[in-house]
Amino acid sequence: MTGILIDANTGDLLVQNATIVIGQTDSQTTQHILMANRGEYKEHPLLGAELPQHLGGPLPDRIWKSRVRSMLRYAGVNTSRILIDGQQITIL
Repeated sequence: MTGILIDANTGDLLVQNATIVIGQTDSQTTQHILMANRGEYKEHPLLGAELPQHLGGPLPDRIWKSRVRSMLRYAGVNTSRILIDGQQITIL
């Protein structure tokens, strides 16, 4: 998906040569959905994988992975698999 890019460190719009930067937004959309809590996006209250709540706890189960795939698909990011290996999450 193409859209306006946001700086991951500051949350501000990326600006180059006094114009905003347009590019592929799949990775930043994925990051926002993984980190969001349900209800944060008022227009879409069921989006939000609540990943920070899982840190330091048991690994998310298969149902969590399926829900995340559904959320990403709803947001326009096509995924086929989500792999979790220790602290590493890989989305294909």
